[in-house]
Amino acid sequence: MMRKVLIGLAILFTLLVGAGLYVHHWANEHLEREVKARPEPRLIKGEGLLQRRIFYTGEELGNISQILVGWPAEKERAALTVVGSKGAHFLDVTGQLKRQVRFSKSLFCPIEVARLDATGDYAYLTRDESWFSPATLFDKEGQASWSYSGGILTGAIFLSGVDDSVSGDIYGDGKLSVVIGLNAGRNRPCE
Repeated sequence: MMRKVLIGLAILFTLLVGAGLYVHHWANEHLEREVKARPEPRLIKGEGLLQRRIFYTGEELGNISQILVGWPAEKERAALTVVGSKGAHFLDVTGQLKRQVRFSKSLFCPIEVARLDATGDYAYLTRDESWFSPATLFDKEGQASWSYSGGILTGAIFLSGVDDSVSGDIYGDGKLSVVIGLNAGRNRPCE
């Protein structure tokens, strides 16, 4: 009796291994066919419309964190806004510099344009601070007008730092609000 059980288990084991190998082989073939059938990226229409060339080099901007077309450049009679860690440049469609803004502080985090109100007035807000710098709002001339670096948690000596910040009209009142994300999980809107 024991011999019949062992032979049955051996047959079952052989069938399971064979089925596993078959599924593995089938999956590999199916994946290969899918990869071969995937189209290569290419320009199908308007092939001669695109060209590669250097449009603008604003080396004094630092690390570029945002490029915008239209607003807020149109407020400065320009077409493009380029924001970096050290300032912002407003360019026309040919890449000529129309206006230059230099930030009063040098920070090592991305900086983006923030809409101040419904009229389209703007400022610049730091993002992704990751404890290295406070959340900072620069006015449109590049002067630091507001800053928040976190604070000491109640009942602890652990200093909380700013992880990220974002701006927007959170309350729908037409005014800029800034939400600060702290490392300790405490998020608070600041105005």
